[in-house]
Amino acid sequence: MSNDAPGMTEDPRESEIQGNEIHHVSEHRFQSNEYIMLYARPAIVKSYCYLLQFFDTNKSSTNHAIVKMLYRVAHKIAMTPLMFQISFFVTLRKILSAPRIEAYKDIQKFAAFIVRRFTVALKETPLICVDAMFWKSTDDVLAIDSGYDANKMKPKKTVEWTVQEEVELKELFEKWIDKANAIDLCEMIAQDMTTSTDKQRIEVKKKIIELGLVPEENANILKKKPKNKVEWLPDEREALRNLYEEYQYERDPVALIQEKLDTKTRKKIVKELELLLGVRKIDLDVNRCIWTKDEDEELRILYQHKSEVLAGNS
Repeated sequence: MSNDAPGMTEDPRESEIQGNEIHHVSEHRFQSNEYIMLYARPAIVKSYCYLLQFFDTNKSSTNHAIVKMLYRVAHKIAMTPLMFQISFFVTLRKILSAPRIEAYKDIQKFAAFIVRRFTVALKETPLICVDAMFWKSTDDVLAIDSGYDANKMKPKKTVEWTVQEEVELKELFEKWIDKANAIDLCEMIAQDMTTSTDKQRIEVKKKIIELGLVPEENANILKKKPKNKVEWLPDEREALRNLYEEYQYERDPVALIQEKLDTKTRKKIVKELELLLGVRKIDLDVNRCIWTKDEDEELRILYQHKSEVLAGNS
């Protein structure tokens, strides 16, 4: 007996259409770092840290899953300060004091990793010990990364990136990536951008992760590096002065100077020029139209000729 309802018969044309139906499949690149960013939230990190308190009664698979996720947040997307919290340090101390057995190998290695990162951060930013009393958000991580400098902290509004800014970010990334081990890559890119002057280090870092420019295994190159106290050597200052005298009448003198001083960012060059020239703010707008000496002379000759012609006609 047929299960079809009375009066309902299958249309052969419909079957043919269904049989020939075309399914369109599109591929999208999975950005694992962008996915991990979804877990970089205080409530989620706090829950994982809380579960790790019971490491001695947890199953080995549970401890492995907890540590794996926390490590991804701390290392892969460089959000270690989210775990700089006193109650979690108590747990880490308990873990490091536990017997050195195979079952605890991974969590003890992770505990040592977090403690080392906190020790380094404490030397650079002593106020972090106050923040350790609270669970932190990504904005707090920004404050720590910027050394609690309000001028470097991201505004509360959502930061939008234009197509031109993204293109320039990729170009600057390719320019500086070979020197990433010697410089603060994100800071260097932020200072070197010309399409935008308000992008901060943390914004550049997040965009690099979002665009997938850095593989997961190399995410550590985005870590903030100590600034070099001696930024300009005497011979570099002399070279800068000579280059400025040579290129000051060009359309974009800073760009030409930067080609010669490839270890300095645009902002550093401008700042040093202001110091060398003794001015508060130097006008280096790339869109300005400056007359060269030859153009001045040509204009003078043309004006004189035109004046003579007009005088003759009168």
